Amino acid sequence: IDHMGRRKNKSKSNDKKGEPQKIEKKAWQSPEEISNLKDTLTKETKKKELKKQEAEQKKRKREQMYTTSASEQLEVANQAKKSKKKQASKKQQSNNTKKKKNKQTKNTKQKKPSKEKQTSSSNNTKKESHTLLRLVIYFICGALLVLGLLSIIALNKKRISKIIDPIVEEYVNPLLDKYNIFREKAITGSKMKKEGYTPKHPVILMPGYITTQLELWEGHQCANSYFRTNIFGGFDMFNKVLGNRKCWLNHIQLNREDTDRIDPEGVRVRNSEGARSADYFVPGFYVWAVIINDLGNLGYDVNNMYVASYDWRLSFAQLQKRDAYFNRLKSKIEFFMEVHSEKVVIVSHSMGSQLYLYFQQWMIHQYPNGEGDAWLDKHVASFVNIAGPLLGVPKALSAVLSGEMKDTAMMGSSLRYLFDKFITRDERTNLFRSWGSVRELLPKGSNNLWGEPFVHYQDQKINMEDMVNFFDNVTDDHFTTLIHRDHRYGVQSDFDELSNAKRPASYFSNPMMVQLPKTPNLKIFCLYGFGIETELGYQYMDNDEVDSLTKLKMDVRNVTKVLQQGDGDGSVPLVSLGHMCANVWQEKRHNPHGVPVITREYPHNPVPLFEDLRGGYNTSDHVDILSNADMIRDVLYVVTGHSDKVHRRIMSSIETYNLK
Repeated sequence: IDHMGRRKNKSKSNDKKGEPQKIEKKAWQSPEEISNLKDTLTKETKKKELKKQEAEQKKRKREQMYTTSASEQLEVANQAKKSKKKQASKKQQSNNTKKKKNKQTKNTKQKKPSKEKQTSSSNNTKKESHTLLRLVIYFICGALLVLGLLSIIALNKKRISKIIDPIVEEYVNPLLDKYNIFREKAITGSKMKKEGYTPKHPVILMPGYITTQLELWEGHQCANSYFRTNIFGGFDMFNKVLGNRKCWLNHIQLNREDTDRIDPEGVRVRNSEGARSADYFVPGFYVWAVIINDLGNLGYDVNNMYVASYDWRLSFAQLQKRDAYFNRLKSKIEFFMEVHSEKVVIVSHSMGSQLYLYFQQWMIHQYPNGEGDAWLDKHVASFVNIAGPLLGVPKALSAVLSGEMKDTAMMGSSLRYLFDKFITRDERTNLFRSWGSVRELLPKGSNNLWGEPFVHYQDQKINMEDMVNFFDNVTDDHFTTLIHRDHRYGVQSDFDELSNAKRPASYFSNPMMVQLPKTPNLKIFCLYGFGIETELGYQYMDNDEVDSLTKLKMDVRNVTKVLQQGDGDGSVPLVSLGHMCANVWQEKRHNPHGVPVITREYPHNPVPLFEDLRGGYNTSDHVDILSNADMIRDVLYVVTGHSDKVHRRIMSSIETYNLK
């Protein structure tokens, strides 16, 4: 060590490989320091030796990989894969066993609930019982309060009525009359009773198309629970349609296999009886309810008022054949005449008007040599025809061709698709063609009378006189045979050849082919509405569906060209409503004995929908006219013996049809 404290000579390590370094002892070093240095040197040498060994092993492995063949490499890889698969299968087995154990433990827990859960469930049941007791107590207290209030009102009825009645008359009743929705507007009868009008003539009401409820008396196995329930009309009908659509269709349609058989084998559907059979179509949607209530307010009841309901699916000839309908109607008229010593007034609506005209011709045919005419003149005072389609409706033609009408044609494509999925076009067509009433409702007359053609199909224009021949090409044999056998749709040119008594029954339902009977004392009143667009004709195209019953379908590609519309009451065109009454029956050709015929029209003046969904007191829609206050007053004038107050009133263009 020099004077600066530095070492002059450094120890040199041995550079030979594998030999440990020699440590030279210095004078300044203690023996302990020398031993520590030896330990560190030995550790470093050991680490170096380990590193060398690892490097040598890696080299050997690389040499082995290069030296081994390809087959040996594949065997090694396959063994590695097999080992991996075995490990995965072992893991799956262990997991499955764990899941099974967990499920078993859960099931045991569910079967053996804990004491805490049992106590909580018992507490819940106690709470529920307490709430039920509270509700019962509240209900009893409320009932006692209501009874107490009613007893107080009953004891002080006169005092309370003096206070409340003026308020109700001034404020409540006007609001109810103005903003009614489903409430019957039966106010005319009570007003006329206060004016001094009383019942005189017994009344027989004849409903129209699809306005009488139908009951099932016998059916297939799918309809065992339907016995004596409404299969048509009321909410029962919707339950049956939604529950089993095919079963409902099989029972509501008539026989389509045999032209002489009316009902399908094993099925008997009959009309309901009484006022309830035709007052409402469904609860809330009234049909005859307003007129029946007005007649009741005037003084009528079941002793002098009768609803001559019928199975509206049948043709008029089928009604007599199956149900002896006209015999029963005749006996009912005679009964009223005998009991009350007054002639009967017939009040009919829609197809019911056609039915009564058929009844007149049936009486003349059954009792020839003037006996039928004399019976009618003796027993019937007046015939009130409300919105009767005396010359048919074009919508019956579209129903026969394709099971469609204006409502289905004007639907959007999505709604039409859903409707066809619910009741297909073939099902609707088959249903309509089975009903004989649809054949009664087909248009009658001549090309000049109806004007525009009913059907536009390709280059063809199907007019009134082409209708029956067109059916031969586009409908089935069953329908066409009944058309040719039971019906006539033209115009009788010469009445001298055949008298009414000698004409066949196929003429009876066409007023253009028969004359009015010799009943000078029987008045006819034709009451109908106008001013609503009504369908008159249709555009058709070929049906592309394979094996379809309907060969045609409405061409809805351009909705504005699908329908031809004209004046009417929304269902029946004006020519069918008023031409016979206003023009034809005013001449001797069809009315040789001068039967008085009074035509009275009612313009369509509905109120807004938010005031009355049915149009109010001045509506003239085909069905809603049955609640028209002006029309009901005219009906009540006739039944009370004041028919002289009902005068002719024509406001439409119906008289121009006389030129055609």
